[in-house]
Amino acid sequence: MPINLKQLMLAVLLLLLAGISAAMMPPTGYVDESGQALGVIVKMRNDTTPLAIAQAGGQPHLSSQTVAEMSVVAAADLTYKRAMSGGAHVLSFSSVMPLADAQAIAERLLTMPNVEYATPNLRIKPMNEPDDPSYQDGTQWALNGSTAGANLPGAWAITQDINTNTVPIAVIDTGYTNHSDLNYTNFASVGYDFITDTTEAGDGDGRDSDARDEGDYCSSDSTASSWHGTSVMSIIGAKTNNASLMAGVNWNAKLIPVRVLGRCGGTDADLIDAIRWAAGLHVAGVTDNANPAKVINMSLGGTGACDALLQSAIDEAHTAGAVLIAAAGNSAALASTTAPANCNHVLAIAAHDRSGDIATFSNYGDQVALSAPGVSILLATCSSTTSYTSSCNDSTTLATENGTSFSAPMVSGVASLLFATSDAVNNVYVEEILKNSARAFVTNSTCIDNCGRGMLDAAAAVTIAKNFSTPAKQIKITSDSGGAVLPGFWLGLGLFVWITRRVSPRAAGASPNKQAN
Repeated sequence: MPINLKQLMLAVLLLLLAGISAAMMPPTGYVDESGQALGVIVKMRNDTTPLAIAQAGGQPHLSSQTVAEMSVVAAADLTYKRAMSGGAHVLSFSSVMPLADAQAIAERLLTMPNVEYATPNLRIKPMNEPDDPSYQDGTQWALNGSTAGANLPGAWAITQDINTNTVPIAVIDTGYTNHSDLNYTNFASVGYDFITDTTEAGDGDGRDSDARDEGDYCSSDSTASSWHGTSVMSIIGAKTNNASLMAGVNWNAKLIPVRVLGRCGGTDADLIDAIRWAAGLHVAGVTDNANPAKVINMSLGGTGACDALLQSAIDEAHTAGAVLIAAAGNSAALASTTAPANCNHVLAIAAHDRSGDIATFSNYGDQVALSAPGVSILLATCSSTTSYTSSCNDSTTLATENGTSFSAPMVSGVASLLFATSDAVNNVYVEEILKNSARAFVTNSTCIDNCGRGMLDAAAAVTIAKNFSTPAKQIKITSDSGGAVLPGFWLGLGLFVWITRRVSPRAAGASPNKQAN
C-alpha cells in the first residue's frame, strides 16, 4: 500500500476516533445548563494579524481567510463575531448546536497548527435560587450549605426546564395534611390508607383510598401527633419559588401519600402491603396504584432484622423499577439493627450536621449508602397535637427538627430529579449515581467510615444523569463525572489497529507490541 494512502487512512481514522471520543466527553468548567452551544471560542498561536490591526487603530479580529479555513477544518459554518479578552476570539454557529457536536468541532479546530485553544461557547443560565423566605434567610442550610449542604442550586439550574412532575414519589408514612406549602394539584392521587386496625387508623373505617393523616398521637405514652408524613413530603416537594415559607428539593414533585402509621405507630404487615402497592404491584382487596412509584421513601423503621416477608416485598418493588430509600435510624447504633434500612435493595441514609459530622443520634455503619443533612431541618407541620382537625386545614406552620427521617427525603427528592433528567436511567443506575456522586466527607469528619460513600451532592448527581443517553446496563459509572464508551469507539479503534498492523513494515516473524487493556 502506498505510504500516502496509509497516512490518509490513518488520519481519517484518527479524526473519527477523536469525534467519537469528543461526543462522549462530559462538559467541563461551567455546569452546562441547557446542553447547547452558540459557537466556539478560539485563541490563535503566534498570530500577529490582530496586533497589526490594533496598532493601525482598528479592532483586533481574525481575517476572513482564517475564518474560512477554520470552517473547512471544522466542517461547520463559522462566522466571526468578536474579539474578547485574553487574546481570544468568538466564532458563531449558524444555529444553536448540541454540546457534543460543538465539542467535536472544537476538537477538530485544535488539529490546526495555528490554533492554541478551542472550546464551545456554552449557553449558561443562572444557578436558580428560590425566593422562599426560609431559603433566602439561610434557615434551609441543608439545601445549599457550602460545607455540608446538598448542593441543590446546581441541580435546579439543570432541571429548571425539565418537567419533574413525571416521576411518582411514594411517601410511606403517616399520610398528609392540608398544608398551604404542599402543592396538592401535583399529587398523583390522594394515595391510600393501609392501616387495617380502625382504632389505630383514627378514622373509623380501616383501609381506604383516603391517606389523610388523622394523627399518630399515643395516649398510652403521651406522645403527640407528629404530622410526620407532611413534614417528609414538604422536604421533597414543598411549593418553591413562590415567595412563601420554604423550598423543596423537587419544585414540581409528583407525590403519593401512603399511610401506614397511625395512633401509636404501625405494623410490618401494613408496611409490606404498602410497599407492593406503591410500586404498582397488586394487593388483594385494594385498587391497584395507577401511578407506580419510581421512588419510595420510608422514613420509618423498627429494631430487628429484615424478615423474609419484608425483604420479599422490597425485592419485588425493586424488580418493578423502584428506588427504595429509608432512614438509617436515630438510635446512634449500627444501621444493620434497623429495618427496613437493613434490607437488601434499600438505600439507608444517615444524617450529618452543618459541619459535615455525623449527627449524634444517627445510625451508622456499613449498611449506610450515603448521608444527607439531618440536623436543624426546616419542614412543614401542623399546630394540632392530637387528631386531624380544622387546625390542620391550610396550615402554614413550619418547624425545625432533627432526624434521619428528614435526611432520607432529601435523597428521595434528588432521585426523582435523576429520573426526570434522563429517560435512560433505571433504578439501579439512580442508586449508583447517588452513591458515586456523593461529596467526600470533610477532613477529620466523624462521618468518615460511618456514613457510607459521602454526603449527598444533588448537582453532581444530576450532572452525571444529564450526560448519559446510553441505557444504564451498558454504562460503567465512575466516581468523578462518569463515562460511557460507545461500541463505535471500540469498532473504530479495532479498525485502526488492524490497518496499522497491515501497513506497518515489520520483519517476518516479529511479534507486535503488547499493550495493557
